[in-house]
Amino acid sequence: MIFFSGRSRQKHSKIVTIGDEKLLEKDRINAFLSNLMYKAIDQFRNLTNLALQNKIDKYQTEELQRFLQKRELEARNKNANLSEFDTQCVKCSRFLCNVSEIRRLLNNQFFVIDPVFSEKITTRDNPKKAEYDGLRKTKKMFCNNCRKDVGMIAEDKYGFQLYTLKIENLKFFHQGIQRCFTYKGWPETPFDIEKVELGNVPDLLAYQLPPGQRK
Repeated sequence: MIFFSGRSRQKHSKIVTIGDEKLLEKDRINAFLSNLMYKAIDQFRNLTNLALQNKIDKYQTEELQRFLQKRELEARNKNANLSEFDTQCVKCSRFLCNVSEIRRLLNNQFFVIDPVFSEKITTRDNPKKAEYDGLRKTKKMFCNNCRKDVGMIAEDKYGFQLYTLKIENLKFFHQGIQRCFTYKGWPETPFDIEKVELGNVPDLLAYQLPPGQRK
């Protein structure tokens, strides 16, 4: 049982939430976020017009710089050599794979075919085991340096493991201009990733087979 003040309709009233630990933890988080919001509102109200304008100018300048950097990269690399880009963990900059080692399924899942990629990650079982388009998500994968979530492992019907990437938690380092870029989704990138069908997976991931079974 947990008490929260000020969350009912009347001023200074209290609300009591009863439930299991998971529900209580969710309500604690909601209350914490609510308090943060009210504190932010108070800070905002106390800003002078000059301080507010300075913050807006700073934010707009930073966003404009990011936009121009991405546009510059896209203009230079419309038909870029993918081998010039390194995929890194967005948190610790650990190298994960070269962009040329990524393939795209027709359902827009992007996965890594590099045989040593598994050495760059740690995994944890995925309790939901969601299934879609002939794939079954079996594990979550994390950068083995900082434990940042970098994607999921999905299995096809033959048991091949597809290391699918979470682009929001990645950054891409261009070796030529020595800059890193982040994207919210794959359509934003300038990469022309090779498309493959699910039936191509056994050939692309043949390294996962025992030596005697490889072609």
